[in-house]
Amino acid sequence: MSLHTTIEKYSHFFVVKNPTKNIYPIVYQLSSKYTQFGMKFDPFTKKQKWGPLKTFAIYVERGTEFRFHIGQFQEFMDGLLNRYVDKSSYSIIEHPIKLPEKIDVEVKEGWTLRDYQQEAHDFIVEETEGNFNSPLVMIQTGGGKLQPLDAKIKIPGGWTTMGEVKPGQTITAWDGSPTTVLEVYPHGLKEIYQVTFEDGRSTQCGLEHLWRIYFDQSEVGHVCNTAAILEVYQEHDCYIDLLQTTHQDAIEKSLASYVVRSLLNISSFDEESGDLYFQTDDETLAYRLQYHVRSLGGKASFKTISEKNYEVTVDSRSLNGKTKKLKIISIDYVGEKEAQCIAIDHPDHLYITDDFIVTHNTVTALTATATLKYRFAVIVLASYVDKWVGDITSILEIDKSEVAVIRGSDALQRCTRYPETDLPTPKAFVISISTIANWYKLYEEQKDHPSLEAYSCKPWELFSHLGIGTVIFDEVHQHPHAVYRIYTYLHAPRTISLSATLLTKDPTLQKVQAMMFPHHRRYDKLKLKRYITVHACAYQIADFIHSKVRTSEYGQNSYSHTAFEKSILKHPRLSKQYLDMIVKLVESSYIEGKMEGDKLAIFVGSAKMADAVVGALKKQFGRLDIRTYLERDPYENAIVPDIRVSTILSLGTAIDIPQLRVSIMTNSIESPIANVQTLGRLRELKDRDVRFYYLYCSTIPKHQEYHLKKIDLFSSRVKEHKQLFLRTLYP
Repeated sequence: MSLHTTIEKYSHFFVVKNPTKNIYPIVYQLSSKYTQFGMKFDPFTKKQKWGPLKTFAIYVERGTEFRFHIGQFQEFMDGLLNRYVDKSSYSIIEHPIKLPEKIDVEVKEGWTLRDYQQEAHDFIVEETEGNFNSPLVMIQTGGGKLQPLDAKIKIPGGWTTMGEVKPGQTITAWDGSPTTVLEVYPHGLKEIYQVTFEDGRSTQCGLEHLWRIYFDQSEVGHVCNTAAILEVYQEHDCYIDLLQTTHQDAIEKSLASYVVRSLLNISSFDEESGDLYFQTDDETLAYRLQYHVRSLGGKASFKTISEKNYEVTVDSRSLNGKTKKLKIISIDYVGEKEAQCIAIDHPDHLYITDDFIVTHNTVTALTATATLKYRFAVIVLASYVDKWVGDITSILEIDKSEVAVIRGSDALQRCTRYPETDLPTPKAFVISISTIANWYKLYEEQKDHPSLEAYSCKPWELFSHLGIGTVIFDEVHQHPHAVYRIYTYLHAPRTISLSATLLTKDPTLQKVQAMMFPHHRRYDKLKLKRYITVHACAYQIADFIHSKVRTSEYGQNSYSHTAFEKSILKHPRLSKQYLDMIVKLVESSYIEGKMEGDKLAIFVGSAKMADAVVGALKKQFGRLDIRTYLERDPYENAIVPDIRVSTILSLGTAIDIPQLRVSIMTNSIESPIANVQTLGRLRELKDRDVRFYYLYCSTIPKHQEYHLKKIDLFSSRVKEHKQLFLRTLYP
């Protein structure tokens, strides 16, 4: 045992090195306080055994050092005081933060924060004393220019189609200026909608298509996709910009000259509205006038008066600059078409896309990083890495080449060598949480392991080594221990943690959350909107005790829904009845009363059950697009189909499905977080009832127990909680 202990204090963690005999009990006591205990399977005795599950303290090789979150520092110091530890037996070393250089990063024009997002943004960037600048943002989660290949695209002097557009080609931007196509992104078969405007013009696009929209009388534009507009345009007036011209004072002369050249006559003039009415017996001439007015940035509508009489109505206010916007009057589904999107070299960047839905938390965090002006890193589950790359390049003035993706130890090792090369260090890093956690774990098990030499810095030096000033953690509730481990190596000026909820019934996790994210450092001011009707769907398994249906894995006593599903699928007769029950529920909850664009999500416990459910549904509803969305499947399987069958891990968070109207949860689980996350996939839809169905077997005690807990859990979150009985299954 050492004769002297060193306590090193960093921005987000502290380390106790070589604890002495009188300090070791304090380390042990603090570790025990933050240790989860429970029943776990003992592979030797093949029985359940009570013991520690996870400890929120990091033990490094042979107990030479212990790493803790900085939030535990005061408790540790109190322990030294309460045990009368002589100050001469330890020393405290402070490691101040060296602020990295600022970088040039801006939010792309058109991204306007909503009021609550701006408030959360200000909360993040606020300088705080004694709170290690680690805010937690808790906002419930809610792009691209995606068009069919036959959509027309304006080019200088004429038109082309989306399918003909190539990188390097010059097209006409929204403000009339020429701009270069940088990239073309094929998207395959997509759902396409026709957007029609007040003067009769229309265009076709996908749900992911980005627009700059002005709501009601607002002069502030918001960038949002077609799916979002679809939900609000009937309740709010939605406008887009008219084509702008740099020669506004030549516009009316041009129109007058065109009228004279064509021998067109003004049939009437509405003094109140400013509308001009032109009539002609030449249909082609009328269409040409309409085209000419629109090419000048004006509004012009076409109408057939009689078989040989055509009228063009021109809004003169749009020609003299008094009206600069065009109102959307309808959005209609037209079917599936091959589609693609393009990126253009233009200041507004409204064409830039990656096929992802951006959450409110993401926008808030990234706009805050732009304000802070630091190089930043995002720590996420591996399945969210590509999504974050898309979000970063959509929201910030950062090129994809300036974002480093770190998945796997080789990529992480290469990343640590940036300062040693002539290559510019990326502005952003997106790192899978398992990649960085594995590096730290290797150090903990054998801190002199030869493979650690492949890294150009020590684990706790990573962020300062790369000049990273802001670290973002996404969905911190999903992997609390992994996030904790990274915090015990984190030395950086700022962190931002994101989560929709921190619900847990585990008392140890509650303590950990309170320690890492004190309530005064949480932004959670939004009140829940109650718009979901929940249906608790009971069914029975006859003579369940003798049915041979398993509800736990071999050698374990705790309930396992995966084991339950395996058992169901093993029995052909029971499996058929179970799948038939789901099919009939889909029919009554979703098919009956389905409107164009309505989507359904079904949650199951395993890939085998997902495949079985998809097979049964396709057999019954073959005309619909029905797919699985599992780890093996592309992202579009989550967004595009009418029905997607997934697991809570794959679809339970971070993905917004446009027009998701019904969710069916077949899993019977206890986790409050998983239940709330699954419920939270549903969004409020205008003039549409939104429904959440969950199944439980009333003859299985655990199912009944979880059902009662859901009633309590959902009570403050939903509009109504109803009860249904589906059927009795006979093994």
